[in-house]
Amino acid sequence: MLRGEFAYPMVARGRLTGVVVLGPKRSAEPYAPDESDAIAHLAHGAGLALDALALRSAKRDDVVEVILESNDRVIAAIRELKASIEQPRSS
Repeated sequence: MLRGEFAYPMVARGRLTGVVVLGPKRSAEPYAPDESDAIAHLAHGAGLALDALALRSAKRDDVVEVILESNDRVIAAIRELKASIEQPRSS
């Protein structure tokens, strides 16, 4: 049994390939919606990559492409989160 605060499914081709389980943050702060979205993208990409690795006909380049696309989405989500944090708040 896995224990954690949140579980993100790793799905590929309509099948569950795994789960990313997160415990509470060390800072005890809740996960922000943007953080949760980024983790969900990461879990999805990891599921696709694992599925691609499992396919007998999968070529190495296909796996690399899936991983790179997933990383691009996660990086974009992190940049958006960073930009929203760095914006000065109006009084």
